[in-house]
Amino acid sequence: MQEFEVGRLEFEWRASFGPNPLVRVRVTDRYRGGEGAALGQDLGADPGDTQHRFRHRPGRGDGYLAELPWVPSAIASNPELSWRVLEDGSVEVSTLVGGRAASVQLSFDESGLIRSAAGLRPRVAGRSAIETPFTGTFGDYVELGGVQVPRSAEVSWDLPDGPFSYWRGELTSLVAE
Repeated sequence: MQEFEVGRLEFEWRASFGPNPLVRVRVTDRYRGGEGAALGQDLGADPGDTQHRFRHRPGRGDGYLAELPWVPSAIASNPELSWRVLEDGSVEVSTLVGGRAASVQLSFDESGLIRSAAGLRPRVAGRSAIETPFTGTFGDYVELGGVQVPRSAEVSWDLPDGPFSYWRGELTSLVAE
């Protein structure tokens, strides 16, 4: 489930996943009030076991930018976003996050639908996080709530050995408040 603000840089994404109902991981990723946080817990573990919980404060809002295809009203309504058309016809959308610029490049198809988002995001490698290029692709556009949105997406790290898909999802509903 994801909550996404239209007029300001703010979101919260929550997921629970795992191989069966007894072995699950719950993750929350959010950016609110200038603070970012990623929280997780292995739901099959003892709640006091810190080995199976994590909390990370990345302080990043670029996840908001990469997920604009699901909230097209934010494209026109969020005054915190800056836009620049690039030579290849794609668009760079950027914003300030904690005093530093975050940006994502959006590419469109011939009908004007966003087909990909690309940029840099931290990837955990050992005990550190390194900025790594990523690409998200969007497809199967449907009309939900009177708006065209992608029903499916996949996000991959662009690694030297080739792309590594780390997230795939399908939109099942959209509610505007």
